[in-house]
Amino acid sequence: TVRTNAVSLLAPGARQVILGDPGSGKSTLLRFLALAGNNAQIRQRFGTPKDDRLPVLVVLRRYADELKSRPRLDLLEFILDSVSHDLGLAEAERGSLKEFYEYYLLAGQALLLFDGADELPGPEFKKTVRQRIAGMLRRYPGNSTVVTSRIVGYDKEVRYDGLGFQHHRVARL
Repeated sequence: TVRTNAVSLLAPGARQVILGDPGSGKSTLLRFLALAGNNAQIRQRFGTPKDDRLPVLVVLRRYADELKSRPRLDLLEFILDSVSHDLGLAEAERGSLKEFYEYYLLAGQALLLFDGADELPGPEFKKTVRQRIAGMLRRYPGNSTVVTSRIVGYDKEVRYDGLGFQHHRVARL
């Protein structure tokens, strides 16, 4: 089995799918990758290089919950809604937030981290979310993208193969 340093998955413009069994550490790995280049303690402990790209972590089941009531909700709009809500930003600050995110996305300086493709409710939601991710990657090319999924639930009709993603499996502990 070929082993890969997880930080190498964040090469500029790379597209990766991380597969694993329940509880194997996929979500934890994604959170580590979000911090690996920015957190001084992590950088020192694991020898990761400085990375000034903007990490954008999206929990896909939260997006799916919003899609149930707002079926046309754009992925970037969901990200902006989530960040605005989580940070308690006023509506007036939303325009600046959008400019901030678009600056990084257009420059190819974002780490797009999508957690839990398998947790979406049914094949239609999985297809819709995959199409929205594909649309975001077309609109903002050059950003590094990682999607996590359980092996069971990563079905043939909703795989990310045709979108230029490489696949990796989390090693057993």
